[in-house]
Amino acid sequence: MTGLVVNVSKLKLNYYTAIAPAPGQYQWFWRVGYDVGTKAERWTAIRERNFIVTAPEGARAVVVATGAKEDGTQVDTPNDQTTENPAPPEGEVIWQADLTDTTGWKWDGEASAEHLEGGVLRVNNTTRSVYWADEMLEGPVLIDMEVRTNDELCRAILFFMADGVNGEDIFSWERPAADYGDYAYENTMRLYTAGMMREGCGTENNFRFLGGELPEHLQILRVPAPDLTEEQKPLYKQAFADFQPYSIPSTGMDGYVLGQWQRYQVLVDGPLIRVWVDGRLLHEVTDDTPMTRGRVGFRNFRADTAVEVRNLRAIRPAE
Repeated sequence: MTGLVVNVSKLKLNYYTAIAPAPGQYQWFWRVGYDVGTKAERWTAIRERNFIVTAPEGARAVVVATGAKEDGTQVDTPNDQTTENPAPPEGEVIWQADLTDTTGWKWDGEASAEHLEGGVLRVNNTTRSVYWADEMLEGPVLIDMEVRTNDELCRAILFFMADGVNGEDIFSWERPAADYGDYAYENTMRLYTAGMMREGCGTENNFRFLGGELPEHLQILRVPAPDLTEEQKPLYKQAFADFQPYSIPSTGMDGYVLGQWQRYQVLVDGPLIRVWVDGRLLHEVTDDTPMTRGRVGFRNFRADTAVEVRNLRAIRPAE
């Protein structure tokens, strides 16, 4: 076994493209380091996958099922479910969203919705927005849905378990600008976020904890950017950089093919949060102060782009 260290911070797509070309299918073991060489240095657990390393750039080069196609595309067989990649739980459907009628849903920001054939909801973004579902979910729960976009610049993010910091329903106050600070800095709500549709359409496939009280050195983030003085601007920039460790990048990104449906399954079970995409576990996070109830919303902050959703439901995992 040989070792290879690769700086993946400036790769065009994702770190799988850094693997050296070689014929055939190979098993690789890897871990990813963040902020290497700093006090914040951290590493993921060691993972293993089979790769088709001759796949063209941008193809789904990571294959975790046997019998992969020679061109590197992913086969239709499901991912192997191991202790490192547990299967999403089964259980009872407790909510099935009627995406042909979203009368009870609520908007933050300027946007519009279309109800398409086949029970597809199209969320059109004007500037930045969140479209909140009308159901209040309580854990343990598995949020299950399919999403897609045809817009290369789409920045779609799933908000989930969103609730007021003191248990208030987030429908009880307005957020007309749908500004990031409304969710991250104002200490009015708490929520989890997961980026959708991964690399290739401009999205961030990461997991974040948002909301609650900010530490003292991050309080400047509550100042609107246009109101910052020249003295405050470098402090704001540093505070924003310090805030980013609250974000957990995925160690399993793929290139996203525009127009392709992807299935997202998000488990919230006490302190445990897991996010699967097309059956593969991308995130497993433990929250010491978990959010156990709240709403689901679809966030987009790129103008004139849209995300489509279908088969949105909530499942109570079987014990």
